Amino acid sequence: MSETQPRAASSLAANNKTNIYSQLSATRIFTPEATETSSTWHHRAVELVQELGRRATIIMGHSRETT
Repeated sequence: MSETQPRAASSLAANNKTNIYSQLSATRIFTPEATETSSTWHHRAVELVQELGRRATIIMGHSRETT
């Protein structure tokens, strides 16, 4: 299996979820979560977790919240 196949699978899964839940974007912030068993995350899932960590750091005041 090549390195790009897991990334392609997570991108396909994220795109499918975006299409399925497209109506949510009118009233919600929607970020598809697509994680493969090979530990490959879709880039939007990584961005979401990083943003949650940044916000937790601001709220809690602990710099390790993002690790």
